[in-house]
Amino acid sequence: MTTKRKTSFLALVLAMAVLCMGLMSGCSDSSEDADSDTEDTSAETSSSTTEEDAAEVEEDVIGEVTYIGASSYFLIDVYTSAEEIEDYAAVNVADLTEEGSTDYIYVDNDTEYYIAESGSLVSAEMDDVTVGSIIAGTTSDDGVLQVIILSAGSAEAIDADVVEVTDIGDDGVISFDLYALTEEASEYEITDAAAVELSNYEVSADSGEYTVMSTDIISVSDGVTATETDSSEIAVGDMLVIYEDADTGYTAIVIYHE
Repeated sequence: MTTKRKTSFLALVLAMAVLCMGLMSGCSDSSEDADSDTEDTSAETSSSTTEEDAAEVEEDVIGEVTYIGASSYFLIDVYTSAEEIEDYAAVNVADLTEEGSTDYIYVDNDTEYYIAESGSLVSAEMDDVTVGSIIAGTTSDDGVLQVIILSAGSAEAIDADVVEVTDIGDDGVISFDLYALTEEASEYEITDAAAVELSNYEVSADSGEYTVMSTDIISVSDGVTATETDSSEIAVGDMLVIYEDADTGYTAIVIYHE
């Protein structure tokens, strides 16, 4: 090989080496940029998740408990106060006014319970909240839900018949099978006809008939609250809770569709 050819060959090798080094540097920069983009995306995703998971702070609410749902929430009739409440331990429930609306207070295992007694708050438990209790739902400075019992519940048991409709005659007479409490639920009492735990009942050997009157107060329940209706809503297979309305003295019928 001549000297001229050797020189050309060496120049070609050096050029190829420089080119490869440039390519490797570019690949490295691209890799670093990709890693940087991944880190930025990860940081943005983490930030977004944190914001979505942050606990929401709801406004304080006061009301009378009308239903307790599976140890997870309280359904209340909302009450309001004419003055701003600064200390729940000093609230006089006689100064509260029923607003005419309902609301839910959802609870979890971290919820704290207190009873307002003699101007101070005493530690309590969820079981201390009963239907008829007047409670306040508020949030502590640490973001923990607090349920404060302002007045203990005093809901009276309702003397009611639980029946299943088996037939409806042309004259409007309802035939039914009477239900009785199961042995396991022998201590169960109905305190709210719109929220009866029908699973506590089983069919008995007794049956009967009932003629719907024009003065009867009829409503249909969704398991929590009852909505006014009429006798045309009653169908074979429905469960009925029949009792005397304490305010009017008329017969009240709450329908539970099968």
